[in-house]
Amino acid sequence: MKKIFFLGLMLLTASMTFAARYYVMGDDRAIPMSANTSIMEKTELMLWIRDWGDQSLTCSLESSADAGPSGYTYSIFMCHSDNSGNPASGYYGVTWAVNSSLDLSAITEDWKMVIVCKTDVPVWELTVIGDACKIDLAAKVATKDNQTWQTIEIPMYDIFDKGISFASPLTSGYLFNMLTNDNTPTTQLCIDSWYFTDGNDDEQAVENVADEVKAVKTIENGQLVIRKNGVRLNVLGTRF
Repeated sequence: MKKIFFLGLMLLTASMTFAARYYVMGDDRAIPMSANTSIMEKTELMLWIRDWGDQSLTCSLESSADAGPSGYTYSIFMCHSDNSGNPASGYYGVTWAVNSSLDLSAITEDWKMVIVCKTDVPVWELTVIGDACKIDLAAKVATKDNQTWQTIEIPMYDIFDKGISFASPLTSGYLFNMLTNDNTPTTQLCIDSWYFTDGNDDEQAVENVADEVKAVKTIENGQLVIRKNGVRLNVLGTRF
């Protein structure tokens, strides 16, 4: 039996209209708000924990001390000291639960889901709408050293082909579960950004910054500056 530890973190509300990017996780510091961006509304972020009987935690969620590819702090999921080395099986991690009517109808099979991450966990799974769709994310991470930022892209038709539909508003239940069953205290799962995109927004240039060898990221006057092939880009992928 798993219990859910509510973090009480409500993601900010923003308009879905004509959004070219729709963020699953983020806040008003990390996400540059514009006509092309919005943050998933009407959801809650929660931690999954196993029921040891003593309410001990199996994982923890922290914010980084440094900046990720977005230029802002990123989320770090790791095995909690209570769970360190415990041989018990089962998954733990985080879930995004729908707490009221959530309209995702703008997301079609032509879109894709993008996760910018770095990790060294050997097992990492994403489920969509309960267990309707399971995706092995660990298999999509080429370098598991928790040092190399990588971009995972999942075509939405891969999810919709599982029988999932966003045609009608979702009213309750677990929308996404990001789960691992690794109990090693030194492993981490770091998520800088996670969003849907139709691929037609001006931010496209930032998507593969993490794994492009010619891209160099620096912080200048508190702003992320990306130098790629002699061109200076901001976090939106705009030249300046």
